[in-house]
Formats: sequence, structure tokens, C-alpha cells
Amino acid sequence: MNGQESASSRLFCFLALLCALCVSAVSFPSGSQEPTNPESRSPVPAVLIYGAGLAPRGLNPLLDRNGWNEVSSVLLSRLFRADHEGRIVGDLVESYTVSADGLSWTLKLRENVRWHDGEPFTSADVLFSWEKLFDPATATSLDLNQPMLRDFAATGPYEFVFRLRYPDAGFLAPLTEVPILPAHLLAEADINSNAFEQNPVGTGPYMLAKQEGSDYVFDRHAYYHFGAPAIPRLVLRIIADDDVRAEALASGLLHLAQVKPQHVPRLRALKHLRVYRFRTGAWRGMPLNLRRAALKDVRVRRAIDLAIDREAIVAAALAGFGQPAYSPIPPASWAFDPAMNQPRHDPARAERLLEEAGWRRNAAGLRVREGEVLELNVIVWKEETFRRTAAVLIRAQLEALGLRVNLHLVDGATYNRLADDMGTTYDGFIGGWGGLLDPGDNLGKKFHSRGSQNYMGYSNTEVDRLLARARALPPQRRGEARRLYRELVERVTADAVFLPLAYPDYVFAADARLSLGPYSQPAMPEESGKAQLAGPPVMDSWYEFPKFAHYWSWSTPGTNSPTPKLRGAHPWSRQEREP
Repeated sequence: MNGQESASSRLFCFLALLCALCVSAVSFPSGSQEPTNPESRSPVPAVLIYGAGLAPRGLNPLLDRNGWNEVSSVLLSRLFRADHEGRIVGDLVESYTVSADGLSWTLKLRENVRWHDGEPFTSADVLFSWEKLFDPATATSLDLNQPMLRDFAATGPYEFVFRLRYPDAGFLAPLTEVPILPAHLLAEADINSNAFEQNPVGTGPYMLAKQEGSDYVFDRHAYYHFGAPAIPRLVLRIIADDDVRAEALASGLLHLAQVKPQHVPRLRALKHLRVYRFRTGAWRGMPLNLRRAALKDVRVRRAIDLAIDREAIVAAALAGFGQPAYSPIPPASWAFDPAMNQPRHDPARAERLLEEAGWRRNAAGLRVREGEVLELNVIVWKEETFRRTAAVLIRAQLEALGLRVNLHLVDGATYNRLADDMGTTYDGFIGGWGGLLDPGDNLGKKFHSRGSQNYMGYSNTEVDRLLARARALPPQRRGEARRLYRELVERVTADAVFLPLAYPDYVFAADARLSLGPYSQPAMPEESGKAQLAGPPVMDSWYEFPKFAHYWSWSTPGTNSPTPKLRGAHPWSRQEREP
């Protein structure tokens, strides 16, 4: 499919959504019903309705076909997670120690954790999850992110030990990606089936009550280990189209959702909403498929890199809410080096490289070599504004260079399937990744010969060596590690296999009555707000934001339901909070 969807198509989508919401089973009870005019609503919503932008392919993030999404993020927990300051903190882990040689990591698990069905969480659940992770029969690539791991063991009901092959200062980063699954429910099940979807029990802040159409309806987990959420019911409403989601916010049909910068002027003008802009550890880029004949020539790849105008992409696709990217290490990372993030837009040099490679313009202006047109087929997620807008800009920039560029606009599920395996059909895609927590984890996934996100078919033994050396250095030797990462970035930039495009800021719009806890401040000021952000809060993944749902509350006094008192069987205190 080529081209962009028409405005009439988007209007039809919104009208269809509006009709669906009018008859939705998730309604506001009589006496607290939301008026049509959001400016005159009552102060007591019965539920919080979150506009989810990622349609779940499944609820078990261990499987490659599913990954994490907004639904699984509110449902499940991990050993560690990123907090609002971009730090790795304990989730199901209370504390940990590392041996002097850096090879043994001993985790003390929280003892106050219950599964949604009331069963206690123990080290048996961690052992089960990691055994499934490394089971060759499990359809996952998350194990590829832990090449340093030698073995693991449950050494007590609430103690778990990882033993490494070699020291790795960034070992905790991949642990934030692995879900902890309920052993008591899945031990006898085929993990690759939909067994978890049939009984989706987690330890997260909300437990799934039902799914009705595009609505996932959750009730709060009264015994959540960071304290029961203040809001008793949460609905994640799947609205994949960015424009439709923004319209639903403007119309008062949603209380909270991620939006795109293009929607900011209208949403900020509405009194019932507050708009927030967050610094991120994310970066957007375009991997190039080295299995394609034309892209095997580094001169062609470098020409594509030089022809792309990142400044124009940030201005149009991010409306200025972000920065041009020339390095795969984002500014929020401790390893970011401004010297490696210098502009390199040079169409004249790109022209010369293609001439050297034998690709010359024909009478129609197209680059041709031995009768073959230089042509790129690019996969684009059609509902996502940045990818769609950036793709159109890149097509124009490369067509000016003489390339023929075909944009294949597909839905989210198809996009993920094709991007994971471009085969010999597609030349690249425009995607997004997190790089906040650990540079070794971020770069290793993309550029190591066996990296789980090495979509390109790239292999460079020197890059592999640099990664191993940098990751083995302890935190107190970060200066040395930073130099190694700089050398790595220089090499992959010269190879032009994975082209960084932009460092985006994330924008959310929320009901003005809603407090987002540590993410509540600062709201976007009346001015454009396009200056570079600094300091917390920071966010690594927009589609995992609901994992912070236990922080959310209605800020108007008296609008939150009382937190349930813990019964005698569950003696821990609500005063416990994330460190």
C-alpha cells in the first residue's frame, strides 16, 4: 500500500469510535455520568479510561510475537524496572548484592507480593520464567540479550542467584525486559500457546477483569506490592490511530493518552486537559537490510545516510519536539558523546558516492546500473505519525538523489512481523527503540553479530570485541567505557547499517483532574515548549507507561475511592514504596 490515508478515512474512524463508545459496556454509572461537554463534567469519574496506542498481539511478553504493550505492562511485573528518573530499580526485587569478581548476583525478592489470584509469589516463579526463557522450544529471542549468563538458581523461597560467564556492568538492563510468569498456572502449559491469555494472572497494579472489543477492563490489585492503586477501575481502550486518539481526548472520551506533537496546539487550548512533555531515552532510526544486493555496497548506504535531512524530519515529523539523531546513543544516556552527534547532511557528497558505485542517472533522473533501477522498499507503520511523516520526507529526499522509493504502509501487527524479518524483500523500515538504561544493552542488541535486534544481518568482529570490552568494565570505569562506545559508534556510523534519525520527546495529554504522580510536573507551558529538556522525569517507552498506574489518582479532594484495608492474611503495610 502506498501513500497516506485520506482525512475522510480518519474522520470515519473517529465517528465509528464515537458510536462504539456510546454503546460500550464500560460506562459511567448513573449519578456520575460524564456530560457530553467535557468542560462541564462532574468531579468524580467512575473509571479512568486510558487510550492505548498499541494493539496487543498477545499478553505474554516473553514471546517474540507479543512483546510488551500497555496491557501487559499494567498486568505483569519484572525483577527490575526503570523509574521516572531513568534509574534501574527493584520491582519484584527488594535488594541485591554483587560478588567481588562481578560474576555472582544475589537477589533478595520481595516477600509481600501476591499474584492476582491470591497465591504468593516466590523464587519458584522466577526460576520457572528463566527456565522458559532459555528453553530452546520457547519462541523468544530475549535470551540473546543475556550472553553473559552462565546459570541461575533459586537458593531460597525469596532468594535467587545469577552467575555470569564474565563481568557485565549492564547486566540488570536485560532483566527489565523479562516478565515474571505464574509457575502455579503455567507449569504444565505450552508456553508458546495462548495459555496465559486464557488465565492472565500477574502481580501488576491492576488485574484483568474482562475484555470487551477494544476495551481491556482492569480492577485494582488490592495487594499490589507498592500499595493498592487509588483508582479502583482502569480501562485500556485500544485506539491505534494517533489522530483518532487525540480526537477522543479532545471530546472527553479518554482521560489519558500519549499524543503526537502535531496535536499539541489544539489539546493545550482545551481547559479540561493538561499536556505534558517528557524527556526520553528513545531514538528513531532506519536499519538497512544487508541481504539486499544494492545495500551490500557501503557507498550506497553512506549516500542514503548523507541524503537524509534530520533537521527537516524533526521539524515536520516531531513538530520540533525532539532533536536530530546521528548517533545510536541518546542524549539521556551516560554514554552519549556530543562529538558523535554532529550533522552530516551532504546531498552533493551522496551524489558523488553513487556515481563512484556505478549508479548513474538515466533520462528520467533515476539511478541505474546495468539496466537496474536503484530502488528501496520501506516498511511503514501507517497509524503512527512519526513513522508515516518521516517516511514521506525520506522518500522525497532520496528521490531527489535519484532513487525510487516505495513505501509499504501497513497496520501495526503486519509492521512488526515484517520488520522482525525483512528477508530479501524489503530494504528497511522506520522504527523506534529505547536506549536509556544501558548503552551496552542498547548497542549490543543492534550491532552485535547475534543481537536480538540485528535486523540488518550485520557482522563485524571488531564491533563485537568493543562491546565485550566496554560491558565488562565496572561503573567506576565509565570514562574508559565511554571511549570504547565512542569507537564503536564511529565504526557502525562508517558502515552505515542502522541510520539514526531523531531523539523524540514524548507527549501525553491528561484530564486536568488527574495526578500522574512523579510524572505530573512539569506541565507544558503556554509557549511552544520546544527547547531542549533536561532532568527528570524521563521515559524510555511510551507503551509501557501504564506500569506506573499505581501512582495515578484524581487530584480533586474526595474523588478517589478509599484504599482497601489489608486483611489478616496479608500483613504487609501500604507504607512500603518503591525505593
